[in-house]
Amino acid sequence: MRHSNGFRAFVGVIWVFRFAFLWIFPGMAAGGLYKHLPALDHAVPKLIVQYTSRAAFGLLICGLLPAEMSAIEGYLNSVATIFADYIYNGFFGRCASFRYTVQMVLERQEFRLSV
Repeated sequence: MRHSNGFRAFVGVIWVFRFAFLWIFPGMAAGGLYKHLPALDHAVPKLIVQYTSRAAFGLLICGLLPAEMSAIEGYLNSVATIFADYIYNGFFGRCASFRYTVQMVLERQEFRLSV
């Protein structure tokens, strides 16, 4: 009976940290395989390129691109907000309404997308 509780605890730890193991173990394996690299930051990308199939590599890239695009979209929205609130209202001394500010930001984004 005591072994049963220990096994349940072990399975619980594995279940809670399952995604951490997906990052830790490949990093440890890459560090062991590629000790000769000048910077160990290049070990995991080299491991991915060398030991994954083209299909898995393609799925990995298909997952990374939307994540990067989402981050860039957040940065652009932040820059538009900063421009509208601090630069346009503060620098030009105009007190624009919320509706006008949103309209101006959307026009700037349309200009940026058309260029």
